[in-house]
Amino acid sequence: MMTKEIIVDEEKEKRKIAAQQDPQAELQQKVLTYRILQSHLEQIRREAELIERRYIEIEATRQFLEDMKSSKADTEILLPVGNGMFAKGKLTDKKLLMDIGAGILSNKSSTDAESVVHESKAEIEATVKKLNDEMQSTVKKLNDLTPEIQRLQAGQ
Repeated sequence: MMTKEIIVDEEKEKRKIAAQQDPQAELQQKVLTYRILQSHLEQIRREAELIERRYIEIEATRQFLEDMKSSKADTEILLPVGNGMFAKGKLTDKKLLMDIGAGILSNKSSTDAESVVHESKAEIEATVKKLNDEMQSTVKKLNDLTPEIQRLQAGQ
């Protein structure tokens, strides 16, 4: 294991010496790294927006299930169709049809549906935490790289 660390340290030292000999190449490499990090950060932001939309959808489903649970049979309700559209309907049964994959629907109780919503919400929260950690790490790398690039540009 020690040999590998020595080889890695030697490689870093060689790159450092090469960079000192050619500051223009080092500047180009750092600018390229900066652009790649910026692109990665933008990708994380887009993914976070998609996750936020999914979270809003899950929250609406959770609210609907809660309202349905407290409603009596034959109560008139608004059924979400999508894109802010609703259809009026009567609640005749508190069972739900859930897509279980491949276009197959299965009867589920509202308790089962709430469990699925809870699991989905937990998954989204874990994904959001992961994305936030990755975003912070990328921003830190960008912030660390900025003064290095400025130093190299000033040296030209």
